[in-house]
Amino acid sequence: MAVGNSLRENARNADLSARVGGEEIALLMPEMGIDGARSIAERLCLAIAGISANWQEQIIHTTCSIGVAGGCCDELQVEHKLLYEQANLALYRAKEAITRQ
Repeated sequence: MAVGNSLRENARNADLSARVGGEEIALLMPEMGIDGARSIAERLCLAIAGISANWQEQIIHTTCSIGVAGGCCDELQVEHKLLYEQANLALYRAKEAITRQ
């Protein structure tokens, strides 16, 4: 629920978020440039990294990796699968960068 709240607080009314599977969430941001999307992604990572929960007397901290992809097309011509694949590749690059730290 806290992650969902962070999405609502950092996204615009026109944006759409949806669980893709597992722990993956897609955030569609129409008419948002790639720089703006990166800025929102950075804010989301910071907000989500600040979330913690108590579970069985342990504090569990959250982390976040975000992949950003963009395209500029007429709505009817958008290659959704390609855009998703680009974002997914960017996500895995972000995850790899974190594990190397």
